[in-house]
Amino acid sequence: MKKLNIILILIFTIVASPFVLATTYVNSCQTIYSSGYYQLSQNLVSPDGNNCINITSDNVALDLNGFSISNSTNTESSGIYIDGKNNITIENGILINNFYGLSINLTKNSLITNLNVNNNIGYGLSIIGSK
Repeated sequence: MKKLNIILILIFTIVASPFVLATTYVNSCQTIYSSGYYQLSQNLVSPDGNNCINITSDNVALDLNGFSISNSTNTESSGIYIDGKNNITIENGILINNFYGLSINLTKNSLITNLNVNNNIGYGLSIIGSK
């Protein structure tokens, strides 16, 4: 019986391991090019008036981990920008002092949860043509 249990554990580990997502920590404004699980490790401020986080891949989960994303200029940019993607999750943080806190265009099957969005110049949330 012990041998069978060990074999079952090994089989489960081998089969399940490709589905475990490693965490990629984000400590600066950047473009997310690959699917995966991303987590902020500090507050982010875009110093140059560009979008702070651009998501250019499907199947991305971004956990702000209680941190904030803001912009130091008054340009028409977003804290987080997503265009034409699928299966995106944004959660657990603050979007403050941007033009658009979160801008989502033509994006499908996505989840936005537990965000504090305030003091943005344009719209806190801009959602256009998304399902």
